[in-house]
Amino acid sequence: MNRGTISLLTTVAVLTFTLTACDEKKTTPKDELNQGTYVPPVERKLKPLPRFKCEIKGNLAKWRFDPTLSPLPDGKVLVAGGRQRDGGGWLQDTELYDPATGESAPGPKMKMPRAMHSAMMLADGRTLVYSGMVKELEVYDPKKNVWVSGGKVKKDILGAVAVQLPDGKVLIGGGDPMGSAAFSTVTYLWDPATRRINKGPALKEGRQGDAFLTKEGKVVLLSRPYGETRRALESWDLETGDLKPFTVPKDDVKWKSLKELGSMRGGEHVALAPGSHGKMASPPTALRGKSVLRFFPSRSSWRTLGKLKYDHKDGAIIALSPDKILVVGGREKEASAVEICTPEVAK
Repeated sequence: MNRGTISLLTTVAVLTFTLTACDEKKTTPKDELNQGTYVPPVERKLKPLPRFKCEIKGNLAKWRFDPTLSPLPDGKVLVAGGRQRDGGGWLQDTELYDPATGESAPGPKMKMPRAMHSAMMLADGRTLVYSGMVKELEVYDPKKNVWVSGGKVKKDILGAVAVQLPDGKVLIGGGDPMGSAAFSTVTYLWDPATRRINKGPALKEGRQGDAFLTKEGKVVLLSRPYGETRRALESWDLETGDLKPFTVPKDDVKWKSLKELGSMRGGEHVALAPGSHGKMASPPTALRGKSVLRFFPSRSSWRTLGKLKYDHKDGAIIALSPDKILVVGGREKEASAVEICTPEVAK
């Protein structure tokens, strides 16, 4: 074997050893920095935040705060109950607001005055109202334009959690019995078909807040324990009554936003488009005074979507669609103006 062949074999062996060593030990950013070969990764460019314009689209027939808003199958919105300052008391009347025309017409009166109550759009298009220091449940039928009784629970409560289960029944429970040293652990199962109320699975710990259903049919609460201001996402085991921290699915903006909402201060109202709470869809929108907020996953935070003309503190917000936000009510009389926020048109 001549010198040239030996030299070639030696070179091949050295290269083979070097390549093998590189395969076994990959370089790190620190190594590359020391070697002067480090190239920083290209930062993901964040899209500019959209801007919404909020405009007055008519007025409610009666000024009110703490009402509920419910979408109806014909596109109108049911405005139910609420209260008025200066001795106006709790309201029994309702209004039917039409976003297409900006006009509001009187709706049928509820059986009981209500404020600080809750409303839920049922799967069949009817609206259920409950809680608000009233024992009686009521159901609005948009086809007949009437309210009917949904039965009575045993105690008056505020802020009960409620969700419609996959079998059609509505689970209602928890809430503040007022004057008690704890939130209620009692729950009920209400049947929309028969309007009968049966005892439901008890909560291990009382909660006040909202309830949602996952795609798998599990119940998740965005609620708070008695005496605390924080709100947390918890999964509710209906068989045992246990409440456990809910693990947010990766990159699920809906659950991430609700988790972030729980840590926000100020008691913001949140709307999930389209429809009332319980109908999980995105993007989530929140109301804080004159600001309409939206959760942006790319920034992992809530940012201002648009500015309202009036402060709608203790008013109500509903997302008719991801790009159509409706805000009504508030503590000041001028908040009887209805404001609709839609994307600004580029000039």
